[in-house]
Amino acid sequence: MPALLRILLFGFLSIALFSITACASTDEVECESSDDCDEHEFCSDASTCVGPDVEPCEGDEDCPHNYSCEETICVPDEEPNQSNSQQNQNQNQNQNQNQNQNQNQNQNQNQNQNQNQNQNQNQNQNQNQTPLENPTVEGVIPNDNELDVSVDTVVRVSFDQDLSESQSLSSSGIQIRTPSGNIVDDDREYLADEREIVLTPKEPLLPGARYTVDISSPVQNPAGLPVSPEVTTSFTTEWEVDGELQALAERYAPVIYQDTEETDAPEIHADIPTRVDFDGNLEADGNMSASQQSSAELPAHVYYAVTSTESHHYLQYILYYAMRRDGNDERNHDFVGLMVIVDRESEEVQLVDGVHVDQPASAERIAYLPDDSPAAPFTSDEDPTDISAENLIDGERFPLYVPSGVHAPCYWYDRDTPGWILPLCLGEGEEFFSGEGIVMTVGDEAQTFDEATENDDGHDEISYALKPWIEPFWTMRGDFSCGLFTSPGFSYEAADGRLDGPDGETLLLPTRLCVDGSLDDNFGELPYRWLSTSASPSGGSWFLDPAWHMAIWYDFGTDYSMDYCYNFFFDIDRRDDSECEQ
Repeated sequence: MPALLRILLFGFLSIALFSITACASTDEVECESSDDCDEHEFCSDASTCVGPDVEPCEGDEDCPHNYSCEETICVPDEEPNQSNSQQNQNQNQNQNQNQNQNQNQNQNQNQNQNQNQNQNQNQNQNQNQTPLENPTVEGVIPNDNELDVSVDTVVRVSFDQDLSESQSLSSSGIQIRTPSGNIVDDDREYLADEREIVLTPKEPLLPGARYTVDISSPVQNPAGLPVSPEVTTSFTTEWEVDGELQALAERYAPVIYQDTEETDAPEIHADIPTRVDFDGNLEADGNMSASQQSSAELPAHVYYAVTSTESHHYLQYILYYAMRRDGNDERNHDFVGLMVIVDRESEEVQLVDGVHVDQPASAERIAYLPDDSPAAPFTSDEDPTDISAENLIDGERFPLYVPSGVHAPCYWYDRDTPGWILPLCLGEGEEFFSGEGIVMTVGDEAQTFDEATENDDGHDEISYALKPWIEPFWTMRGDFSCGLFTSPGFSYEAADGRLDGPDGETLLLPTRLCVDGSLDDNFGELPYRWLSTSASPSGGSWFLDPAWHMAIWYDFGTDYSMDYCYNFFFDIDRRDDSECEQ
């Protein structure tokens, strides 16, 4: 073929092929060599990058990689070599990876968005929904069994979750109760941020009293679920020993002539008046067995209480024994009571009244009337034992004789004198029935029998300490769990016109101490139940309302008053009033 014809044919074919494939770019790229061109292009004679099908070739070496020269034209190989395939695969992989990355990014973004949406939804649900669990009490202030709590205390109850304010502030949900079980009137509020209910009593609490706090099912969360478990705690309010009253009790405290049938341990322990917690606990049902241990120590104590009216002082002394022994029979507990009535103006003893626990649920009075006293019994049915005022030790201290085993409030002198007196007390004066005994005088130290020393009269002598009746017999009066007191208690019935209790509240009081065995063997009847009368059938007025009780039997003169200046049990303290200052 002539060269000119070949050139024209090549040009025609090139233009046609370019038009069909549209491979060339409208923008020509200048080049100096094929290295400046794309993978499937090479540098033409015109120094521009052109496709492999534009320039004629004479051999494969004139064609780019993966192209072959066929009839002076570079055409692609039918089966690309492995490296080209790998490149394509790499390209595809890169493209797939990019697509996967984009897809993963999109998925992660969607997942994150979904998670955020779910979190927001959960947060909104948590904010708008109440836990499906019952609320529980996390804490109560004052703490359970806390002592010496201020009478002006507030009660705080905290919970583990939000509460329904309207339900939880109802009066039945949380209650402060007095020792007698009455509800304390209070103001209350719910502190939402602290999840706490605060109760403020409207009046100061009673001193020396054990209160309980009951938290029950009316306390609920917003879903209506009640508090669970229900909780009850207790606390005891503060009180102080009154130095003036204690000095008065020490001044007129009796000298005790204690008969002792046995003087060796543990038998001597049956005749030592002591504390109810001599063994280190307030569980009365173990006292008899504890006192029968040879190693036991029973320091001598006498409980006291002081009550005053505008005209008289009533000084009460209660002797507690861990065991009562009658022959070979041993019984739980024993009490002896003694009341010394003193004219406030003259400061002289006008009457001494004793109480003996005769049966487990009964008591008897034994009265002693000094020969110079202005007091006189109303009827002949009241036949007191006349005693010489000269035999009052130091002119003020009653010489109390207590028989061994079966304890009774007798008189040390002239015990053969007839009168309203127990057979237990009859006998020759100034002698111990058993031939042995010990003298006990009030002092700062509570001594045991082993510490006795001989006095000027040739008797063994120890000192006993006075202990306020308030603790524990009054502060724990509402506890009937049979640690100290048996259950149930009784409601004190006052005579018409007399006080039932502090602020008119009827007193719920214990009857007896707990015992090791049968109640029929229990001589631990408490003064709260002593000496019932037709006007006060429950008993207890001898101890709680002595001014009224003694006026039943004796005429103390026109100046006798039953208006109290001080009565701890009825929360009366008028000692600053002009009628009480003398």
